[in-house]
Amino acid sequence: MSVPTGPIVELYAEGITLTEVAVRVGMSRNGVKNRLLAAGVRIRTEAKVRRGADNGRWTPNPSVNAARIRTQKMYTEAQDCKCGRTDGLHRHHVDRNTANLSAENIEWLCASCHVKRHRAEDREAARGIYSALTHVDEWVARFNDGETVAQIARDYSFSGPTIRRWLIERGVFVPWRPGVFAERRAA
Repeated sequence: MSVPTGPIVELYAEGITLTEVAVRVGMSRNGVKNRLLAAGVRIRTEAKVRRGADNGRWTPNPSVNAARIRTQKMYTEAQDCKCGRTDGLHRHHVDRNTANLSAENIEWLCASCHVKRHRAEDREAARGIYSALTHVDEWVARFNDGETVAQIARDYSFSGPTIRRWLIERGVFVPWRPGVFAERRAA
């Protein structure tokens, strides 16, 4: 399906950017640009820098590296580590979510304290998995009574995939779609 050049020229003449015209008419940006050039329209330079959600390449879920770079730019004033060191400090995300850039989530630690903190948090997480073992039989019973993995996960503060993995290891058939289980029971 070919879009006539007339509507493209009209939209661009209204002050709409090449990218926005391309989205509206369902063409690539270069396709719109080539049509305008062929029609003798002078292409405007789009000098306005668009940031955040206004930028066409912005994504709401930044990569870990992009979040790290933003954190480094936002928090340049390092404080002292709790051990007293002031040089070579790392920015530690308290909730370990590098996309959470709030000031309450940033803690300044030296390399040694940072490693110790992560090891301690990892040990706590391992203890949480160990505590999961004490509940697996309850999970199996609740799942066999018709509760979904999501309901069980919510009650025990574990992720759905974790609950699912432990149920499967106990020999319970756990489909990816909740409705499949009801269909299998009815058969």
